[in-house]
Amino acid sequence: MSTQKTIATLSSADSSVAKAPAGAQILKTRCLDTGLLRLGAACVFKVVEPMKIGDQSFAVGDLIYAHVETVQGAAGRVYMRTDRTTSAKTQQTTPLSMVATEQPRQPGVGIPHMLDGWKLNWEQL
Repeated sequence: MSTQKTIATLSSADSSVAKAPAGAQILKTRCLDTGLLRLGAACVFKVVEPMKIGDQSFAVGDLIYAHVETVQGAAGRVYMRTDRTTSAKTQQTTPLSMVATEQPRQPGVGIPHMLDGWKLNWEQL
C-alpha cells in the first residue's frame, strides 16, 4: 500500500473546526495520551467517526500514531507528523503520512492545554 499525504485541522471545545475546501473528506480523531508535548514524543489518536479517504478506509477505534517534529514554545506552536495507522478490527498496520494543521495546508497547531481528549481532524491533501 502506498503512503498517503494528508493534513490535519485542529478543533477544540470552544472553537469551530477550520473550514475544509469543498469536497474535502475529514477524519475525526481524539488523543489518547496524557502529559506534555515534547520534541520526538509519540502520540496516539483514536478515530471517532468512520471515513474513507482516497484508498484508505478508517473505522471507529482505528489508531493513528503521530510524533512531535518541532515545538515552538514561544510561539505556542507544535508540528506533528503521523507514521502509521492500525486497524482496530484486523490489527493491520499501514504506513500513513499526515501533518497536523489548524488551517488547511498550513502545518502547525497551537499547543493544547491537555493532550487527553485533544481533537484533531485529518484531511487528505
